[in-house]
Formats: sequence, structure tokens, C-alpha cells
Amino acid sequence: MRILGIKDAKINDTALEVHFDNEKLVTFEDCWLRDHCRCSECFVTNTNLRANHLLELSDATLKSVSVNGSELQVTWSDNHESVYDAEFLIEFDLKTWVDRRRIHPVLWRGDEIATKVGRISADKFLNTKQGAKIIFQSILDYGVAFIDQVEPTLEATAVVSEGLGGIQKTLFGDMWDIKVDESLNDTAFMSIALPQHTDLSSFTDPAGLQLLHSLEHTNGQGGETVLVDGFYAAAKLKEEHPKDYEFLTKFPVEAEYKFNGHSFRHGAPAIELDMITQDVRQVRFNSFDRSPMAFANGEDCRAYYRSLKHFAEYIENKKNHWQFKLQPGVVMVFDNFRLLHGRTGFTGKRVLGGTYVSRTNWMDKARALGSDDHESTYDVEFLSQFDYEKWSESRRTKPYPWRGTDIVEKVAKVPVNKFLNTDEGAKAVFQSLLSYGVAFIDGVEPTLASTEVVCRAMGGIQHTLFGGMWEIRPEPGVNDTAYMNVGLPQHTDLSSFTEPAGLQVFHCLQHDGTGGESVISDGFYAANKLKESHREDYNFLTTFDAEAEYVFNDHHFRYSAPMIELDNFGDLKQIRFNTYDRSSIAFKNGDQCNAYYQALRNFAKIIEDPKNHWQFKLKPGLVMVFDNFRALHGRTEFTGMRVIAGSYVARTDWLDRARTLKLIK
Repeated sequence: MRILGIKDAKINDTALEVHFDNEKLVTFEDCWLRDHCRCSECFVTNTNLRANHLLELSDATLKSVSVNGSELQVTWSDNHESVYDAEFLIEFDLKTWVDRRRIHPVLWRGDEIATKVGRISADKFLNTKQGAKIIFQSILDYGVAFIDQVEPTLEATAVVSEGLGGIQKTLFGDMWDIKVDESLNDTAFMSIALPQHTDLSSFTDPAGLQLLHSLEHTNGQGGETVLVDGFYAAAKLKEEHPKDYEFLTKFPVEAEYKFNGHSFRHGAPAIELDMITQDVRQVRFNSFDRSPMAFANGEDCRAYYRSLKHFAEYIENKKNHWQFKLQPGVVMVFDNFRLLHGRTGFTGKRVLGGTYVSRTNWMDKARALGSDDHESTYDVEFLSQFDYEKWSESRRTKPYPWRGTDIVEKVAKVPVNKFLNTDEGAKAVFQSLLSYGVAFIDGVEPTLASTEVVCRAMGGIQHTLFGGMWEIRPEPGVNDTAYMNVGLPQHTDLSSFTEPAGLQVFHCLQHDGTGGESVISDGFYAANKLKESHREDYNFLTTFDAEAEYVFNDHHFRYSAPMIELDNFGDLKQIRFNTYDRSSIAFKNGDQCNAYYQALRNFAKIIEDPKNHWQFKLKPGLVMVFDNFRALHGRTEFTGMRVIAGSYVARTDWLDRARTLKLIK
């Protein structure tokens, strides 16, 4: 194998121009190079994480540079020395870096992929790396794959689900079966035909994969599955109606779903683009769960209907449909971010088993493997809801920004029995989360089981690579600073996940030493201060996709999103900040690189300012719940055995609970 070499390198002001022997010329800013020094002082190899906080990143300048074959040696103005390998540096040629982020899906229509899609036995999928690769590559290429020779039971289907990354629990439970039950207010449980749609479009974090397994269809006919490639439909829309395509990539189409005491709502573009590659990343389309919306003006309203109609024409064009009959023993798995599915009407007894798998988890597995004459009547009170100012105001959660100990006397602290057994107690906790991003539940038995009861009442447990419930204690040999006794700076959890934790729950079960105080701060306060003092940095962090990456044991997570995410009203929606899990990023030019580091540093200064921290000791029996989309957390260094029990709750699920308590709309 040929080893890439470096021809020469020269310093040009704050940048280093590197000329590789493959004739590529790549320019690296000094701040990027220092941030990517891989010496033992700067990088921890066994954790694959940076050793120092962003605020400790030196402002030293380039002093000298030398080339030794495939290595680049840099001496800095503070006399620190760094060595970079050519193979590492060439990855950050922007075109190369962007191409590595692309999945390169194969667009299709009709049944043209019927003989190309991956189809293997369950045994080969579950027990061989080659089998797993075939399935995941088929999903990446075509958005669908089939696993056969599966016993037609929910239990056997669950085993396949775990092999795809694990089960994503929703209001329907873990595993579920779909059969005619007309007492349920959902067309999925009827025998009528279903048009093409994506599932859970009203969720903050919709299903990544969906599994369907025909367990039984007797004494009847019909019920054929229909698939269509949403990415193909989006490409055709872009080609033939570019203005509609652009509208649907930017305008948040709100979806709403109410079912048996649950209330879900989310607004997002029907066609979501990857901000790095500008490729289509996700399609959200369900004609029937569109929420009533207000519009800023008539132009937006007409564009909404025109664009969605044009998009729907491609989606519902039968020439684009692949229609077939699912048989018992064959599990179909498809990408719910890409493919739309439906069915024909049917008779007889038809039972489908299935579940969901989160995108974060299946991508982890993939990386680890490598107008008309109709008349309508409208109620005046109904129409009055859609005055745009009133409508947008009803969607706002109105958080109260805080710093330091401002909210000590304001945050809810509710006895566990009151929280679990009364609406008053539950409302106090959820309102505190909406207002301040944190709440406390007291009098909880200091066990993992009792903590789990609280978590489930918050909306249910979000399973991750760490499991459902987990304990954090010092564990030598675990490559994660959370399992050490060192202090942890302010951060949000799971920033490398497509759907990071909505809430985080902490309960101190034991501590027989000193230190280990919890430190929390308000990310929304920090973002507002950044907007006030460094408007350009704020604008950068709300529009630039900052990539995060986490490699742990056999898992590999990566995701890119703005560090400060705004909703469609321009209000703060989410903070993603963890200085140590920042992925290595390539930049278009030096200005963008410098803007990245400047904005991060200024944001981090506000976040790490002790005046903005609330520091306290968690005691056994007291459960802290905080909004991982808003509150950052850390801890002080400690001695002795310190055991923290905890879990995550999906944002979709806790906001569902808040809506059923009528705290938000």
C-alpha cells in the first residue's frame, strides 16, 4: 500500500499551507492545528478524546515547520511541538471530508430494486459480520432490506430488532402488533388502504428504522405493502419545481398526533438537508397528521399547499411504487427517514408485528461494521386560533433564563408520592422544567429500582448504548471520564446522537468521600449573553453544523447540528455543547475556521464562568431532573465511592406528558 507523503509546507500568516505528493494543497489554520495536536499532553488515545478544555487551547502561533516524509513537525511560539501524519491531515481536505460524510443513496422507483435489495437469513444476519453488512449496506443504499427464516412471532422479531441496534420504545410500547381494532382512533388499526407516509412525524425524534413482519393473514385478501423512495421524490421535486423544493427544505411543517391520552406535536421541514453536504437527510410526510397552522402571510400559506401538493404527486404516483405481499417468516426493515410506506385495503384477519429502531442506534451499528367545489364550514373560535401572533405565542414555552443561584428558591422540589400520585405534583415538576430546565423530586428510596419508577413517570426511559437505567461510579479501565473521579466541565449529554436525551435524571445512591458536587448552568442564559455581547458568534453557532463524535467500546456515534439551535420562531430550542467530543472538522476556508474557534471560545467562556454556575451536593433520596436540551451539567472532583443512578427520557415523551397536563399546547 502506497504511503502518502508531504512535498512541502510553509507558514503563511496564521495558516500552514501543506502540499501533498498527490498534488493536493490544503491550508490549515493555526487554531485548528493546535486543537488537533495528538501528543499525550493534548490527546488521550485510549478514550479518543481531547485532554484539555477548549478554554485551555493555546493561542500560540506557528514558529517553524519541517517535513519528514509522511510526517509534518510543527514548533509553536510557546515551544510546544506537534507531529501530524499525512494520512490524518489529508482527511480534512474539505471535499474529501464532505464526501466521507455522504451516504450515497441509490435512488429508485417502482420495482427496479426488487432483485438488488439485501435479503439473507436471520441466522446469517445475527451471527456473521458479512450477513450484518449486507443488511446495513442495503438500508444505506436503498433504504430497505429483508431478513427471512424468522419464526412468525413477536419474540423472534424482537431478536432481529436487537440485531439492528435495539428497540426504540414509543407510546405503543417496545414490540407491537397491528390488527383490526376499530375501537382505536388510528387508521393503522383498520382494514382500509393507507397512503404513503413516514411514521411518527409529530415526534421530535421519529423512528430511524421500522420493522414489519406479517405474523398472520387468513381468510382474506389484499393488504399488500407499498413502498416509495422519498429521496427520489425529493430529487424529482428539486428538478421540476425547484422553488417548492427550497420551500420544503426550510419551512417547518407542523405535525400533530393525539392517541389515548397522548399528545405529540413537532414542526420540521418536510425535506431536511444535511447542513454539511446539502444532501437530503430526512423526509417527513404524512398528509393526515398535518397540524392546523397559522402563516405569517398569504404567500407562505399558498407556497405551503402548492409545495406539499407537488411533493405528494411524486409520492403517490403509482409508477414510483413498489408493491408486494409480506409473508410470514420475512421481516422487512426500512429507513423511516427516507422511505414512505402504505398498504392496500384488505379483508380477513391480518396481523403485523413490528417495532422501531432509533437512527442513532442503527447508524452506530452501521459505522461499527463499517382547489375544487367542495364546501366547508368553519367555527369562528377554531379560526381565531390561527391569528399568527396568537398561534406562535401558544407554541412558545417561555423559559426563564437564570444564572448562578438565582433560582434556588424557585425550582420545584416535590415529594415523590405527590409527584407520582397527583396532577398538582406532576404539574409542579414539569412546569419547573419548562421554566428553569430543572426540578427535584424528594423522598425517593436510594435504589436503582425506585429511581426507575420516577423516570417512567417523567415519560418513559430512553434506551441508549448504556442501557435503560445505569449507574455511574469510578471504574478503572473504562474509557470515559464520567467513570473517573476527575472534575467534569459543563456539557450536554449525547451531543453525537441524532436524538440526544431530552431529560436526564440523576440520583446519588452513595458517596462516602468528599467533593463530587453537581454543577449546572443555563445554556439558554449563556446563548442570550453571547447574542448580546458577540452577535456574529451567536449567528455563526446558530447556522454552522458543529460535528460531535463519540467512540466507546464497539460503538461509534457521529452527528452534526448547530450548537445553538433555534425553532421556527427564532427562539432558543436546543444547546449541544461538549468541548471534548467535538469531531475533527474540515472548513471551506480560513475565515470559517477562525469563526468556529472564536465563537466556541466566547460561548465556552460564558458557560464556564463560575458566576453562572449553581453548585450543590446531591444527597441520597433526592432525584434531580434536568432538560438536556437546555441545562449544562458537570461535577467537581471527588474522593471515595460515589454512585449516581440515572437514565434518560426522550424529549418527545416528556413534552407529551407536559401537554396532557395542559402546561403547553
